[in-house]
Amino acid sequence: MEISLSALVDFSIQLSIYALIPGVFGAIIVGIDKPIRKGKFNLREGESITKVGMIGILLAKLGLIIALTGFAFAGLWWLWESFYEGMTPARLALYSLVIGPTPFLLPLLAKIICKLTGGTVDVSQVQGCYFLGMNLNNFVYTLFMSYMLVILTGGLAVFGLMSSGVWALVNFLI
Repeated sequence: MEISLSALVDFSIQLSIYALIPGVFGAIIVGIDKPIRKGKFNLREGESITKVGMIGILLAKLGLIIALTGFAFAGLWWLWESFYEGMTPARLALYSLVIGPTPFLLPLLAKIICKLTGGTVDVSQVQGCYFLGMNLNNFVYTLFMSYMLVILTGGLAVFGLMSSGVWALVNFLI
């Protein structure tokens, strides 16, 4: 049995739609039951209708997790098919060199946003980043600290460079 990329995407879309049904049902039940009891939401003290609603919400979360996993696999599959078709050792090395230092661009973006909004950013805090009344401090701090992703992308880059070197050596020897 062969699975196609479009079939995986279609299955993920259908599963996400089916997952919304128990989620909406559970949210409605819990939303109706909570004001009736006028207390804090506690599953142990709740009635059976509350428990049924929570089970519906949990089933919806599980379905959405599976659907998102399907979308992720479909995306990786598409990337693999689109990049593998014309892949050479030189292209793999080039992609590795581009992917490796990419997280260092995000702190630059954070600095630009801070400069444009009149704020300041450093490793310990962000101050004064407001745009149209929105507080951007947390967003800018997350962007600024994302340089730590280089641990992941740097490892991928080193693996890609080593693989391209081995691939080129094997092609040279054969």
